[in-house]
Amino acid sequence: MKTNVLILFFALLFLPHCADLTPSGSADPVDIESITLEPDYIDFSSLPVTSDTTMTITLELLLKKPADRSLLLNVSRNQTTFVSRALPVFEDRRYRTTLPLTLNTLQTTSYLFAVVDPLSALSDAARAELRIQGVTLDPPVLLDVSNDETVQIPDSGTQRIRFEARATHPQGLNFLSRVDLFLIDQEGIRLGDLFELSPVDDDEQNAPESRLYTTFLEINENNQPDVVDVFYFATGVDGQKSDTLQTVLNIIE
Repeated sequence: MKTNVLILFFALLFLPHCADLTPSGSADPVDIESITLEPDYIDFSSLPVTSDTTMTITLELLLKKPADRSLLLNVSRNQTTFVSRALPVFEDRRYRTTLPLTLNTLQTTSYLFAVVDPLSALSDAARAELRIQGVTLDPPVLLDVSNDETVQIPDSGTQRIRFEARATHPQGLNFLSRVDLFLIDQEGIRLGDLFELSPVDDDEQNAPESRLYTTFLEINENNQPDVVDVFYFATGVDGQKSDTLQTVLNIIE
């Protein structure tokens, strides 16, 4: 029992003093002279590739008064706070901190740095914005698409149908994300969801500026005769889509 009492005594003895973080109506309001970010703008638009990169951001805050106050830094993006920590005093009335940020060079976005005083409300002057310009990309391009024009319904079992598309990207094949197709029957009804085509790995040796994508779908004896429109499109890593190319698939008895 004595050991427990001693542990409790020392815990109370070294407990951080929290009175400064308790809101008080008598606290003098903080008066901001300046708040700066270095850098406050990052431009990745001319980079040849996209990647994740870590940038160190320095925030500096200068107070007019009071000279000494416990302040907090909150960093948010898209209204979601992901950093909240004490803002250390660098010298008299000046606060400074550095923060490493992992950025995707593809994203165009912004980060809000807000300084919070737990004892009083701060004005909008206690906010600074970091703006990011991501890599500027063109949309991907579908060069060619093809599939069997006519397929016969089998008497039993299944019949595979091959679909293929060749795609490229103005900034390089690394910026291609995927190629998909969808099907519309002769009554205008969509058949299923998107069907993703898979890249052919060894095809780049013969066509280094483009990439071949393929997939197979099956019909069986339960299918009915139909005229199906096939629509292909490619998507880049930034979400931009190519023009849609169309072919026709005739399913006959």
